[in-house]
Amino acid sequence: MKTKLIAAVLAALICASFIAGCGQSKPSGTESSSASSEAQSSKDESYSYEVSNIHFSCKTDIQKYISGEAADFDSLAESIDYEKTNKTNQWTIASNGVRILATLGEPKDGVISSITFTASKMDGTKNDYKFTYAGSDSDKFCKIGDNKIPEPLIAVAAYALEKAPDAANNDPFSTTFKNYKNDKGEYVLSDKAE
Repeated sequence: MKTKLIAAVLAALICASFIAGCGQSKPSGTESSSASSEAQSSKDESYSYEVSNIHFSCKTDIQKYISGEAADFDSLAESIDYEKTNKTNQWTIASNGVRILATLGEPKDGVISSITFTASKMDGTKNDYKFTYAGSDSDKFCKIGDNKIPEPLIAVAAYALEKAPDAANNDPFSTTFKNYKNDKGEYVLSDKAE
């Protein structure tokens, strides 16, 4: 009888330790696999934007980088694998032998209204692609440093940051915004009431 009782207690302890082990964390290989699938599924999501009646989508949710009235453009660019340079409002990425610089334009009256992409190739040639958003009277503005930037320009910039590395000649605006290229070769978009 005592032997059966001892065996039953041991069996209960073994079962209890097995059940308790089920709640412990999984080995790191399994955990990172699960985390990477979650990260992959979030990277596969697409966010839709409309700027001046132009619809486009990208994988970046710009709202993640806007807190109150401030925009964290450094974090936004870093989330798309760009690195901050030592210059204000400039980020860089290397892609297929091309160094791409994304630079927010100089503010006019405290408002940033453009972004320029410079694609420098190893042979010394470079191309500049400038996008200017003249804005709309109803735009929401976000602070970036001591200046403001219209939220629609943040959406265009996120789209362009994603597209530039793989775009033809690294021109991130050439497809969606091709009809807005002026005779100087710059893209200009405006919703301002005339």
